[in-house]
Amino acid sequence: MESIVAEHRNMSEKLRAENCLLREKASRSLGELMVNTRNNSIVPVAKLIDNETEIEALTKQLQINAIALSKQTRQWTQSIKNLEDTLNELGNLEIVGKTMETNLNEIDNAVRKLVTEKYTSK
Repeated sequence: MESIVAEHRNMSEKLRAENCLLREKASRSLGELMVNTRNNSIVPVAKLIDNETEIEALTKQLQINAIALSKQTRQWTQSIKNLEDTLNELGNLEIVGKTMETNLNEIDNAVRKLVTEKYTSK
């Protein structure tokens, strides 16, 4: 019986020692895994954060540019409207001027006719 107990103790100690070695090995492997995971995941995450920051900055700049473009578009639209109004007024003035010129030509022709008739009738 003592030999069975001694053999059991020896086997138990062997198993404990082996388990201890396996735990240490597992602990080292886990530590290496954590370091590798941290090193490998930090770089991509940092790049993602940098990219996100850059995208946010570009988005803000795009919004600012869009607002400025909208203001410029409104200004150009108003300038074009003003130009169209001015051209319409000039067109109206041209019509008025041509009408006045026609009327003055008719008056001139009438006066010449009267003068010619007056001098030819003498």
